[in-house]
Amino acid sequence: MEKKLTAATMLAGLLLGATSLANAQQPANPWYVGFGLGSATIDTDVSGTTGTASLDEDDTSRQVFAGFRFTDNFAIEAQYNDFGEATLSGNEEDQFVFDGQTFEFTADNTSVKVSADSYALGLVGMAQVTPQVQFFGKLGLHRWDVDGSGTSDAGNASFSDSGTDIFYAGGAQIRLLDEVAVRLEGSVYDLDDYEVSAIGGSLLFIF
Repeated sequence: MEKKLTAATMLAGLLLGATSLANAQQPANPWYVGFGLGSATIDTDVSGTTGTASLDEDDTSRQVFAGFRFTDNFAIEAQYNDFGEATLSGNEEDQFVFDGQTFEFTADNTSVKVSADSYALGLVGMAQVTPQVQFFGKLGLHRWDVDGSGTSDAGNASFSDSGTDIFYAGGAQIRLLDEVAVRLEGSVYDLDDYEVSAIGGSLLFIF
């Protein structure tokens, strides 16, 4: 938790620094929309699998977003994130560790899947490096949903959870044309008992 707070504090400082340098004049083309693809890791806090048990916490992430730039250095951005899913599977007597405790599968062909998505709103601070390249930091809140399902030879089960937590991100934006840019971005999303880290690229349309 301390690491998350430190990163969030640093990004907040970046955003405040960007706003202090911001030109009061609104950009000629303040609106933008975009979509991105990347790789997300859902940290389920599961480890120590034994026997045939296996854990896969990585999946393809998808994002769509829209933003409004108040100045050349400051914007507000809304986004939707699909983080994919994590899967834990195993058979009877296989074991795994969760939250410091050891558990054992009691049926064969057991598979537990957890998927996550969220809606987010964040502040974006931008620093111009060259006429085409900007560095940016993002800090905000996101409303997340986690859905889980379990199947085995003994039966099926499902669960869901939701909440609101912080997220932070950073990266570089490269302008290809007056109306088109690309982003390279890394981000971290807190989901209560889980944490999602993602890295990927996005295509933006500016108007």
